[in-house]
Amino acid sequence: MFLIYVDESGSPDRHDEPLLSGQTPVFVLSALVLQADSWRLVDRAYLNLKKRFFSEAIGNERAELFEAKGKNQIAPRIAGDRRRQTFLRMAFQLCAQ
Repeated sequence: MFLIYVDESGSPDRHDEPLLSGQTPVFVLSALVLQADSWRLVDRAYLNLKKRFFSEAIGNERAELFEAKGKNQIAPRIAGDRRRQTFLRMAFQLCAQ
């Protein structure tokens, strides 16, 4: 059996040129498929990544409740942030495994 996580980003609606505040010219739909017997290992590994890289933002809350939003990881204003780049690289490596 497999478990499938599906998520979207952006909007399929038309956008203006130049973009108005809150508009996005890209819509992405993606999925991650995990074998049911290994999902817990992947889940724990990802939670550990979040705790390692975002412990300040998580604080005393449960890491499961913290969302490492993609737009916050790749925003142009933080393009040189090595910590976020390393987090993304490790998260993608985890997905590839």
